Amino acid sequence: MGMYYGRSEPPPEEEKSGCRDVWLLTRAAFAILLIPLGILFGAIIAFSLVVFLFSRATILGLLGIALIAALIYVYARWERHHFRPP
Repeated sequence: MGMYYGRSEPPPEEEKSGCRDVWLLTRAAFAILLIPLGILFGAIIAFSLVVFLFSRATILGLLGIALIAALIYVYARWERHHFRPP
């Protein structure tokens, strides 16, 4: 019978998985998605804010766009000086 059903001994006991494994996998998934989701929600909020500012006054909307452009410029300069090629 061992030829058809394998060994006659029961399989070794496996370690039971529990809540700790679930929390570990959930934390790993959210750690991977945190930065892209933050960028996505930040872009949606910035766009909504610019639309709101344009609905109040044109100059406020233009100031909002100028602020976003200035922040992108400052970030680009920081990246250029922070990561220099060897």
